[in-house]
Amino acid sequence: MRRSTTETKLQAALKPALILSIALGFSTSFAGEPTALEKAREEGKLVAYLAMNAADAVSVQTSFEKKFPQIKVELVRAGAPAMLERILTEHRGGKVFADVVLGFGFIHYELA
Repeated sequence: MRRSTTETKLQAALKPALILSIALGFSTSFAGEPTALEKAREEGKLVAYLAMNAADAVSVQTSFEKKFPQIKVELVRAGAPAMLERILTEHRGGKVFADVVLGFGFIHYELA
């Protein structure tokens, strides 16, 4: 099934905003604590949990890697309910592997 021109234009317009929001999210940290972006640069990778379709996830991945070529993005995709369950299970086990979580349609919980 082909996407409409309007849908394609909307995705093209939203992609830079999504990449910018990820990058800005990485730049915040407590004083003296390395940011997520700095950590990703050191490790050379970023683990992204994405609750979106495959085409959009790959588009986000390639756009991010183009902007930050030293960082490779490892994608983990699932629906929002499965993604939330995975994150909660990892948190209960004491280790959340995601550096970034982008999900739509589920309630965000503070895992403190």
